[in-house]
Amino acid sequence: MWIAFAFAALAAGIAGLGLTAKEKDGRLFLFLSLLFAGLTFCALYQQNARWALRGDLAALEDAAPTLSRLCWGFAALIAALNLPAALKKL
Repeated sequence: MWIAFAFAALAAGIAGLGLTAKEKDGRLFLFLSLLFAGLTFCALYQQNARWALRGDLAALEDAAPTLSRLCWGFAALIAALNLPAALKKL
């Protein structure tokens, strides 16, 4: 599920960036990008929490370090995509 949210966040961020470049209002896509980014992080946390509750330490040991780096990179990418639209409104 988190993969679908991540792709939706990236698509909304790119659409917002495209609208901003065309001098149009991209605030809706800015909001959608941040919304789907938040849902991505919630879905990732839920997945890790389920593994922890089941005692599936092998899954946590395997995926948690990679997902941690992925989350930081994804957050930086979403911020970079939304920065032009946010600065334009100031």
